[in-house]
Amino acid sequence: MLGDSTSEAVPYIKKNKDLWTSRLDSFVIKKKYQVINASLNCGSSIELTSHLLFKARYLNPKVIIFYAGINDLYPILDAGFKNDYSHSRNYNFSCLKFYNTFFRFYPWSIKLLFLFLTRKNNFSIINLYHFDEDKIDINKATIKIKKNNFIILKNNLNLISTFCNSNKIKLILIPFYLNEFFLKKMKNKKVFKLAQNLIFKIFKECAKKNKHIFINYEVLSKNKDNFFDFLHFNEKGHLNFSHKIFKNINSIIN
Repeated sequence: MLGDSTSEAVPYIKKNKDLWTSRLDSFVIKKKYQVINASLNCGSSIELTSHLLFKARYLNPKVIIFYAGINDLYPILDAGFKNDYSHSRNYNFSCLKFYNTFFRFYPWSIKLLFLFLTRKNNFSIINLYHFDEDKIDINKATIKIKKNNFIILKNNLNLISTFCNSNKIKLILIPFYLNEFFLKKMKNKKVFKLAQNLIFKIFKECAKKNKHIFINYEVLSKNKDNFFDFLHFNEKGHLNFSHKIFKNINSIIN
C-alpha cells in the first residue's frame, strides 16, 4: 500500500487495528497474503515513488495499491516551484534539523509539548509549507494549478506503472476523494475541487493506457459519517473502505 495520511492515518485513528490496511490484512491473511502499509504522512508522489523504488520493492510485492495525490497540490501552491518539490516543506528543513541537533536530547515533557504544538489543529503555529492554507488567493492558486496540471504526479505515476509492468505487479490506482459536507465549509473549496478533478483524470488515463486497475470509490465521499474532516476517514470510513477494497483485491488474488 503506497499512500499518504489517508492510509497511514496518524493521528486521525488511534488504534492500528482500525486502519483500513490492517482490516484488509485480516481479510486476506488466510489466503497467504500480507498487506504492508508503506504509506507516508504528507507523502507526495515523489516521496512515494522513491519509497517504492529504493525500499518497498525489496519486499517483492504482488499487488501495489496507490491511493494518494492530494499532497502534490501543496508544492504547486508554494512559492518558487521546483520539479523535485525541494522548495516546499518548511517543516522538514527547520523542525527536523532542530530535532536531529537538539530535540532528541530533551526530556519527554518537552517532546510531548512539541507534539502538542505540531498536531494537525495547530499547523498554523509551525507550518508545513511556506503559506497559510486558509489564506491562499483562490484565483492565483487556480491559475497555478491549471498551468502546472500535476505534471510531476503524472510522470511519477508513469514511472510506477513502468516498474509494475516490468515486474509483473498488479497496480491499483485509487484517486483521493473529498467529503462534500466538510468541503463546502472551506474558503478554498474551489482549489481542492479543481485538484481533485484533475488528479482523478490523471489516474484514470494512466490506468487505461497501461492496463492497470482503476477504482472509483466516490460513493464513500457522499456520506459525512465516513470522514474525520474533508479528507481523512474516521473509524467507520476505514471499515467501509476496507470492505469495498477487499472485494476488488479478492478477485485479483483468486
